[in-house]
Amino acid sequence: MQNDDRARSLAREPGTASRRGGFTDIKLELGVIMLICIAVGIGVLALDYPNWLELLVLGAVGFVCGGWLALRTRSVVSEQGRREGEHGPGQE
Repeated sequence: MQNDDRARSLAREPGTASRRGGFTDIKLELGVIMLICIAVGIGVLALDYPNWLELLVLGAVGFVCGGWLALRTRSVVSEQGRREGEHGPGQE
């Protein structure tokens, strides 16, 4: 009887992994993008480019990475909105 209670307490609801949402993935991508930006920043400092070119490279990397995060976040929010619309608010 005791093992049965333990197995029931550890059981997960079906579909739990799919309900966590995509924001966990967005956080992971944010971490990767931060590492990329730091690496590019160090690379720009290590190379001897003119100041305007360093600024241009850093600005381009920031713009591309920020745009990527914005597009991914919008897609996750719209996907959650569609899912909520299918099931109704508060229903899963």
